[in-house]
Amino acid sequence: IRGANPPPKLLTVRADALKMPDGTPLKNIEKHRDQDVLCGRGGGTNHHVGNAHWRKLVNTNKRLYLSLPKKQKALVAKSIVHAVRAQNPPGRFLARDPSNSLWCDIGDQKATEKTSQALREGAPDIRTEMAKEGQ
Repeated sequence: IRGANPPPKLLTVRADALKMPDGTPLKNIEKHRDQDVLCGRGGGTNHHVGNAHWRKLVNTNKRLYLSLPKKQKALVAKSIVHAVRAQNPPGRFLARDPSNSLWCDIGDQKATEKTSQALREGAPDIRTEMAKEGQ
């Protein structure tokens, strides 16, 4: 389209990156933020604001995800990762580094895998509901 702005460039984060383009650190993080998604088990991660936001994005997209072919499913998961990273300030997917107990970003590949797994949770029940609704 003439005169239209180009689409925004997607931010990609490699697991070995030290910081995001805006300077947001990705390694040796002492304090996480509300926009971050915390990886791990237990109440601390479940009740974190960023995890609740991420779960809401996941739950909103589960039916769509389950209705798509495999290649398009990956795009749904990647779009959720991008939505987290596109916040201001940017959200990160953080896991504790066992060597020093600081937080480190897991990178887009693992974040997408985590998101895909979450999108598949409860799939049999959701498919049954969708079939009953005739979708």
